[in-house]
Amino acid sequence: MTGTFSNDKILSYRLFDVNTGITANTIGNAGVEKMLSLGMSGQYSAGDRFRASLTAELRYVDIKNALQPNQYNFGFAGYLGGSFSWIVTKRFTISGSGGESFRM
Repeated sequence: MTGTFSNDKILSYRLFDVNTGITANTIGNAGVEKMLSLGMSGQYSAGDRFRASLTAELRYVDIKNALQPNQYNFGFAGYLGGSFSWIVTKRFTISGSGGESFRM
């Protein structure tokens, strides 16, 4: 389990000038971010020829723009992935991996 806090995260945000009708996109150290993450991984071996692994991570993120309080978001995100390796012969191995990121 890990956690992070940033009081000067770089954000991209829009500024609208009502006098000119122009919207400007800019970036700045205006973000406040809190994140908590929990990760797990496991491995399985079937003899000397087959190995598999599974990795999972779940994160909660809370982020806001200190200059524009209405620009605020929070939620869960994560990743689930796995891999395998099968040694068929000394000269031939089959392996693969994959995963998926998600947001809730």
